[in-house]
Amino acid sequence: AKIAKSGFLSRAIFKTAYNRKLAEIRQGIVRNDSVWDKLIFNKIQEQFGGHIRFTITGSAPISPQILEFIRVTLGGYVMEGYGQTENSAMATATWPGDYVGGNCGGPAVCTLLKLEDVPDMDYSVGEYVAPLKIENIYTNSSYVQQIYVDGDSLERFLIAVVVPEPAPLEKWYKTKFGKEAGLEKICEQPEAKELILKDIQKLGKENKLNNMEQVQAIYLEPNPFTIDNGLLTPTLKSKRPQLHQKYKAIMSEIYKTVQ
Repeated sequence: AKIAKSGFLSRAIFKTAYNRKLAEIRQGIVRNDSVWDKLIFNKIQEQFGGHIRFTITGSAPISPQILEFIRVTLGGYVMEGYGQTENSAMATATWPGDYVGGNCGGPAVCTLLKLEDVPDMDYSVGEYVAPLKIENIYTNSSYVQQIYVDGDSLERFLIAVVVPEPAPLEKWYKTKFGKEAGLEKICEQPEAKELILKDIQKLGKENKLNNMEQVQAIYLEPNPFTIDNGLLTPTLKSKRPQLHQKYKAIMSEIYKTVQ
């Protein structure tokens, strides 16, 4: 955000430094002592102690753009892993020198993997998109607090349930209509849905989501997903089967009305 608000010269210098470091990473060179680190990225590195050499990310998917930014600015190796705490954690992991994001690597040497349908939990291999990838992109919107993306394989587009971020949406409403209103009322306004839909679609386009991955309709939910209402796990991950069950009737109606 600071770079975006800075002057043209500062943005140009940062972009040049970023691209030079990225070129090195793609050649397998990972370091934090280049001239670009000393001139540009040292302030970012100092916020993390200035001595990061190796980082592991897990728990939830991370966007390729964020991974790239971390590798460039911190000058250290970043691995992405996948696993389940209840199954002794790590199942897959990327290699330290793998600079391509959007995947969580191959099976760990201690792991046997099997892909299988779990009908009782509404899990199936018959999906055509990766909703977590889409959600991670859309949550960068200032209007989005939480989001759940779902679809129907018999329909031609995706739908999102969005829990809006109250402050920016209430500010927009007051500016547009000249009066204040509660979040529940704002969520009922077609203009609010259009505002947020256009904003997340813009983010999707910037992050190169294809047409099939972009949501074409949204439902605004004023009540957050929480552990207490059964929509989040204790580690604050979305319970997709429960979310699907809760909103399937609403999504069905949206499919009937949106052409």
